[in-house]
Formats: sequence, structure tokens, C-alpha cells
Amino acid sequence: MKPTAVLALALLGAATLAQAQDWPRRHITLIVPNAVGGAYDAAARPLAQSLSQVLGQPFVIDNRPAGGGVVGLIGTAQATPDGYTLLFTGQSQVSMFPVLRANLPYEPMRDLSPIIRLGSLESFLMVNPSMPVKTMKELVDLARAKPDAITFGTWGSTSTSNMHVEYLRKARNIHFFTVPYKSAAQALNAGVAGEVQVTLFSQGPSIALIKGGKFRALATTGNKRSSVLPDIPLLKETGVGADLETSTWVGMFAPAKTPRAIINRVNTEVAKLLADRAYTDKFLLSIGFQPEDPNTPEQFTEFLKQDRQTYVNLIKLTGIKDE
Repeated sequence: MKPTAVLALALLGAATLAQAQDWPRRHITLIVPNAVGGAYDAAARPLAQSLSQVLGQPFVIDNRPAGGGVVGLIGTAQATPDGYTLLFTGQSQVSMFPVLRANLPYEPMRDLSPIIRLGSLESFLMVNPSMPVKTMKELVDLARAKPDAITFGTWGSTSTSNMHVEYLRKARNIHFFTVPYKSAAQALNAGVAGEVQVTLFSQGPSIALIKGGKFRALATTGNKRSSVLPDIPLLKETGVGADLETSTWVGMFAPAKTPRAIINRVNTEVAKLLADRAYTDKFLLSIGFQPEDPNTPEQFTEFLKQDRQTYVNLIKLTGIKDE
């Protein structure tokens, strides 16, 4: 390499480092590709407030739910990679959409820089109390004895609920009768009313219904039992083959080519929050998120590769198509 080229690279590196050391000097936009009031938005707002305090600059939440969140991902991918635009999103836009949708106008692994994974919005698999089953094995035995007779309320072909139903059907020969609703809330209400016998819903709002006798929880998704209801087993612990390894995770990203020093700074500050039990109890567990242990950008990147492959395998197995 010519001396002039070496000098140019050195100057560029010095300028980038200086920019990162000087960051932040103004407000930071945190794009959330989900609607105001939802679980992702509820987790993003206290995070933004906490980061504002430690970084000394305000965070402005920019909700962009259009196109299933695609608009928010495009906005992040096209933003200047200077640390003043960050992203708070989850598995649908990053892991699932690239597998499901043709001609997606962004490629997460190319256009985004992973920062840190914060947690997973896990769900309980629940039955109406009128059902004569108390364990997942009893439910599966009943479903196998009466194929397509037990009703399962779902919402959307690519929803977590429908993916579990189709996985059980195609991979485990367990046939429920799918009853599709327009939203998760409608499916939940149908389960309370007894219109459907089985449903899957996020842990946070479900806990009061379970404790109040409106549902009987048989299992929980994910890799960690609920800290509030620890006696409810994981699906993969039930021994019936309902071991679908999907995670409704949330994490932070920056536009690709954002200076590494900025990525590391944000990672460090968020990792401190994840290590703070008072923070995770109040702002993650209380709304149904299982917090992750502090993790590095490299660990998050490796997780993302595995997560996408999970959806490649799942969609190939079930034949699920985008709505």
C-alpha cells in the first residue's frame, strides 16, 4: 500500500475515533417499528429514559409500525451511521421477514450493526378451565385421540401462535383445529369466553388471568421458566415434542458502519441495566419480557445467525406463507 493511502486510512481512523469519543452531543433518535402502547414500545421507553440519563442527551422515540415495521427498518438502514439513530426491534423484522418476504428492501445482516439483545417476550400455552386436562401431555393425548376437534385460537398466519400450531401438526402429528382471529387480544378474549379451548399469549398480561382462574397454564415458551409462575414447565420440558425453538426477542441495533466505539458504549450502558435486578424487574419482567444476561455485539450477531436459520427450517417444514 502506498504511503499516501496508509496516511489517509490513519487520518480516517483518527477522525472516526474522535467522533465516537465526542458522542453524543445532541439528541438521539430511537426508532421503534411498533405501535405506541404495545409491549415493545413499553420496553423501549424506560430504556430510552435510562440511556438519556447516563449519556447526558435526550432520546426521542420514533414509532414507525407501517408495513409490519418494515418502514422503521428502512429508516434505520438509510440513516447516517453516526450514532444519532438507533433501533429497538425484534425477531419479526430481523429474522423472520427476510425468510418470508421476497424483495424485502433491506438486509439486516448487511444494513444493521447489532448492539445487544435485551430480552424475550415469552408466552404461556393455556387452556380454558373447562378443559379436562392439567398437563401438556394430557392435552396432546386428547388432541391425538380427537384430531382437529380441539380448538386453538391464533392470530395471523405468521404469528407465534400459528407457528406453534403448524409445527405441532407437521413435525409432531398433533392436530388442533385452528380458529384465526384478527389480533392476539381477540384470541385471548375468545379463550376467556370459552369460544376456543387453547390459546397462546404473552406472559405479562396472562399472569393475572391464570391466577384469577380464567386460564390454566400448561407450559411456557422460551428457555427460562417464568419467575412469577416458576412451576409452569417449558414446552421443551413437557416431553411431548412441543420443543419449537423460536424466541420473540428484542434488541438494539445501529445503522451499518456506525463507529465501533459508539456500538461498544451503548452496549456497555445497556449491559449495566440488564445486570440491575431493580431495572429488569420493573421494566422488563413486569410487562412479560424475560431479560437476557449482558451480552456482547459478537454474541448477539452469532445468535442472529442461528435465529434466522431456525426460521428457514421452520418455514420450510410448515409451509407458512406471508399474509
